[in-house]
Amino acid sequence: MSFVPAKFLRLLNICLALTLGGLFVACLDTPSDPDTSGRVESIKVHIVQNDKVDSTTLKINPRESATLVAAVYPNEAIDNLDFFWYYDETILGIGKTFPVSPDEDYVIPNALLVADAENNTKKVEFNVIRKSAPSLGMETIPHEGDVIEADEFAPIQFHWSAKNSSKEKLTFILEIDKTQYNVGSLTRVSQSGLSVGDHSFRVIVFDTYGDSDTLKWVNFTITDPTTGAKQ
Repeated sequence: MSFVPAKFLRLLNICLALTLGGLFVACLDTPSDPDTSGRVESIKVHIVQNDKVDSTTLKINPRESATLVAAVYPNEAIDNLDFFWYYDETILGIGKTFPVSPDEDYVIPNALLVADAENNTKKVEFNVIRKSAPSLGMETIPHEGDVIEADEFAPIQFHWSAKNSSKEKLTFILEIDKTQYNVGSLTRVSQSGLSVGDHSFRVIVFDTYGDSDTLKWVNFTITDPTTGAKQ
């Protein structure tokens, strides 16, 4: 059996301590994982017009100004990002917001690119819809105050018109004496079963975006064709 001198053991312990300490320092100097606290997970575009915020259809009234607004998640990262508004491959503006003019020839962005300080980018495409709500014409059949001779089996003609800023389909509800009839896209309807006496009707129109217009009540009278009585 051999023995190791105590002096040698002390030197060995010192060398091991220095070695381990060096390794520990080396571990502290190793680069950590990338900082992902500012990473943008999602981008959303809102449009604001008349204090109303729309982030679903992005539909605006073409006769009034509006503002496109960028939103990111998480929101804490927004001040450290750059925003570029594009129409196809052309940059139209830079910043968190983009003004929209009611001018028909004004070009509206259809994409937003977001970049961080490391030039990481994320892009979202969108489409802003310029359209007005549908509107009903004031001329109707029957007219206000019309007197119609008809018995309860005779069909009464109802007719109206509507305008829309686009070619989308319109649907109508005909309301006669508080009873509503869904008439689809028809603008001319015959309805029988109306008794002699005073009646009223109106029409409600909807477009595919949920915008609507309602005609004011039109009052008319049905009289007995043989006696002329209205009661």
